[in-house]
Amino acid sequence: MTVFYIITPTENGCTGDDLPVDVEVLPALRAYDVTGGGSLCEGDVGVVVGLSDSQPNINYALHFNGTNTGTVVQGRGGPLAFPFPVNHAGEYTAVGTIVGKCETPMTGTVAVVVNTTPQGTGAIIGESDICEGTSASYAASGWTNADNYRWTLSPELSGASADAEQKEVMADVPGTATMIVEPHNPCGTGRPAQKSITINPKPTGTLVAPEKIYVGTPFIPTFETTAAIAQWQWTFGDGDVAQQSQPEKTYAQPGQYTLSVNVTDNRECTETTDTEIAVEEAPLLNVYSIKNVITANGDPENGFLFVENLDKFPANEVVLINRWGGEVFRQRHYANDWDARGSNGFLPAGNYVCIVRLTERGQTFSRTVTIVRD
Repeated sequence: MTVFYIITPTENGCTGDDLPVDVEVLPALRAYDVTGGGSLCEGDVGVVVGLSDSQPNINYALHFNGTNTGTVVQGRGGPLAFPFPVNHAGEYTAVGTIVGKCETPMTGTVAVVVNTTPQGTGAIIGESDICEGTSASYAASGWTNADNYRWTLSPELSGASADAEQKEVMADVPGTATMIVEPHNPCGTGRPAQKSITINPKPTGTLVAPEKIYVGTPFIPTFETTAAIAQWQWTFGDGDVAQQSQPEKTYAQPGQYTLSVNVTDNRECTETTDTEIAVEEAPLLNVYSIKNVITANGDPENGFLFVENLDKFPANEVVLINRWGGEVFRQRHYANDWDARGSNGFLPAGNYVCIVRLTERGQTFSRTVTIVRD
């Protein structure tokens, strides 16, 4: 309201002229809570800032970081919102005014945070060369403001779906693979990074062992491959190991064993190959293992110098001597396939001495053999 006052001045009993004064009594300003604010993405329209309540006919000015923005709303009683959404990061307050005569700051402040898409130039950190059949860990690095990462793998690679900063992948197929990662947050996607990975093939090959292996008889397993092998690791199933490319092995007991070789090539790729082998008791050979008759007539019946079970001892040597002590036949690794022919045809009928040496067992024995000519 407006109040009318009359002021009468007096001094020493004398009264002066009355002075009329009109006084406008303004309403008391109440402080209300500033509301709104929050987070938004760069380029968004903005967020609303307002008051929890208002007084009628009171002007409320919006301030940004302590400075009046020039945006003013007249209260009508009840909550109000400033008419223009704000999209600048900072702190917002409000001040109530009555025609510039009274000012009361409203209670509290609200913050506006402006977020961007992930920024920066990122990279994928990890090995550029890996081996087929192995796994490797890679990390996304170099972006700011990224909440998660989306990975894309070419068909040569596989890995569990995950939006984490690190990715564990398996190299499935040899060749050149590609890995892409995109940084994400609620505001969008940042600039992707890409990495090329060479997947080296594992060293494949064939483990070769004799079909028959006997107790006390050494043998040499091999791993046939075209790869450039740098290291071998053999295990024989009985506790023995070896690191040579072609180790010599002798089993002491019969039984089933797993023969295994782990090879590493010059690119540090590895492969393990194994096979099951049966080790048998070695057959007995003695003087009576030598058949003592050869029919030197081209007939396959008794037509060869034959030693029973000689095939079990491939590192053998067989010698035939005539009755004058002359050597008429000598062969290492004999395979029971000589039919008594010399350089001039079949040897003469008569008695000869057959000497058999078994290198594996350090054994030598002999028997008289008769060549019969029909």
